[in-house]
Amino acid sequence: MLKQVFWLDQNKFVCNLIEATLKKEGVSCYTHQTGDGFRYLIEDIKPDLVVIDFQSISHIQEKIDEELSTCTCPVILSLKEEERSLVKLKKNNGSLSKPIEPMILADNLKALLNEVN
Repeated sequence: MLKQVFWLDQNKFVCNLIEATLKKEGVSCYTHQTGDGFRYLIEDIKPDLVVIDFQSISHIQEKIDEELSTCTCPVILSLKEEERSLVKLKKNNGSLSKPIEPMILADNLKALLNEVN
C-alpha cells in the first residue's frame, strides 16, 4: 500500500504540484530539490517509494548513488523515453514516463510499487 512518497525534483513548482496531487489521494509526499543531503530524510521518513526526476540528477548520478546507499525502498525514475539509455544509477527499480499526468499519478505510483514488490 502506498502511504508515503519521497520525490526529488529541482523544480519547486513540480514539487508543489506533486505534493498537492498526492495529498488529494491520501498519500503523504515529501519533496527535496537538490541531490545533497536527502539520505537522512529518507532514513527518517521511511517512505514506501522514492521517485527521482532524472533531469534533476543526470549530471550527478554517482552522488545520487551514494545518497541512496542506505535506502531500503524501491526507487523509481521519472524520465523521458530518450533518457533511458543515460541512466547509470545502481538503485533503479523502474520508471515513470514523462510527461506526468497528475490526475492518474497516484494510481501509476501504486501500480509501479506493486510491480517491484
